[in-house]
This record gives sequence, structure tokens and C-alpha cells, in this order.
Amino acid sequence: MLQRLGVQISTIYATGRTLQEFIPQKFIADCVINEVIYSQSIIYVLILLVSKTEDSSNYSDHRYAKIKRIVTLFKGTLPRLKTLELVQREARKVILNEADDFNKDSGN
Repeated sequence: MLQRLGVQISTIYATGRTLQEFIPQKFIADCVINEVIYSQSIIYVLILLVSKTEDSSNYSDHRYAKIKRIVTLFKGTLPRLKTLELVQREARKVILNEADDFNKDSGN
């Protein structure tokens, strides 16, 4: 995550193939934790909601109305929920310039 720039995502496959993608900050609508039912259990994944791209237009002003795709982070590692919550809070501070409301509410 690069403040005021965006997110660089690198995926390395078992075959050795590497895929890299950069998502500019202005296209990231939110960073959320999603529950997924997988093989009769619930897992949690961190996802980026990516809004419009350079060539799209005519969207509503609401940031979720512009969602074009969902990008799953940490696909192969599946961190625990507590870890995802920490990463999500920090990502929102860096990418979305949000204040740390969690600490304000808990009295820390």
C-alpha cells in the first residue's frame, strides 16, 4: 500500500508465474472483510472494492454505485479474522485516509 498512490498486488503461482497489478487509490472504493462459505466452513477474506476505471463514465455519486470488480487479497494464506481486522484498519487509514474510529470507540 502506497499512501496517496494505490495498492500493488503481486500473485505468485505454483508454476512460478507472477502476476502484478497496480490499483490507483482513486479507484479504491473500500477495503472490507467478507465472509465466504467454503467446504462447509466459514472463512474470512479481505477484499478491495474497485470502482470505475479510466474509460467508464455516467455513474452515480455514491461510491458503492461505481463498483466494477472485487479484488481478493491474501488468497493463498487465509489469515485469521483478528489479523484481517488489523490489516483492514491500517489499509483504510493509508488508502482511504480514514481516522482510526476503532480506538475512539473502545476507549484505547
